[in-house]
Amino acid sequence: MKLNIDWNRFDSSLYKPLINTEMPDFKPGTLAYDDFWDEQDRRCLEGYKPRPDMPKLTGVHYFYLNMANIELLEPGATRKSK
Repeated sequence: MKLNIDWNRFDSSLYKPLINTEMPDFKPGTLAYDDFWDEQDRRCLEGYKPRPDMPKLTGVHYFYLNMANIELLEPGATRKSK
């Protein structure tokens, strides 16, 4: 299956909604909080397609882009140490 992607409209930031938008301020235990995290769980398991004209991201990739904490530098460092 070949996808016809319009690279002029492609926006990679749409694959990282938890990084590129402000996190909602839901109180734990509320229905809104549970619904929000249920949706995140679903995306991590089933994948995510932000728009119909964009390729689907696998659940593993969604988790990596939105949930994983990747530390490239030690806190406060301006360059990597050996």
